[in-house]
Amino acid sequence: MYIFVDAVFPEDVRSSAQGLFNLLILGIGNVVASFLFPTLIGKWTGPGGVVDYQTLFLVPTGMALVAMLLLALLWVNMVSGYAKAIVVLEERRSAALALLSAFTFALARPLRTFGHYLALAALGVALLLIWGVVDGFWSAAGYVSQIVTFVMAQGLVAARIALRLALWAGQLAMLRRFAAAPAPALPATPPAPPPPASGAVATA
Repeated sequence: MYIFVDAVFPEDVRSSAQGLFNLLILGIGNVVASFLFPTLIGKWTGPGGVVDYQTLFLVPTGMALVAMLLLALLWVNMVSGYAKAIVVLEERRSAALALLSAFTFALARPLRTFGHYLALAALGVALLLIWGVVDGFWSAAGYVSQIVTFVMAQGLVAARIALRLALWAGQLAMLRRFAAAPAPALPATPPAPPPPASGAVATA
């Protein structure tokens, strides 16, 4: 896998890609597996201690398929956002061509574009999780607590709007930074030499 990362990602983001790979595979993956798989092994262990590995390995396979589908949906949503930004920046009339340009732009820079999108999406999910925890412990019984709940709800809405604006601003900034530079202007044609004077006499 490290060879694949070195071969695919450009040199300026290669170390970031390797760090992300280590975080997902050697960090988060190990933590999730240590909590999940002992329970699954106990569930599909038959009499005599025989483990039904065929059914057991269907679980991570299904999780991988769901994750791929979710990433594909997020990718489509991200590309549509870049297409809208291209329509605005370049004043495109064809939405289909803008979508194609956005797809090629994101495909050429997957770590930057999708990493930016996933980072903001993770912040949004964390925001909702924090709200769920606070809402579970908070009780709006009195007048003051209702005002505090209203203020927190408005803060949640403002944070979601800020994340959406940060997503759009980041996409516009990336398009401005990595868009193809305009072709250099052609040099001006030198002026033609003036015609000889009408009264000039040819000399040998």
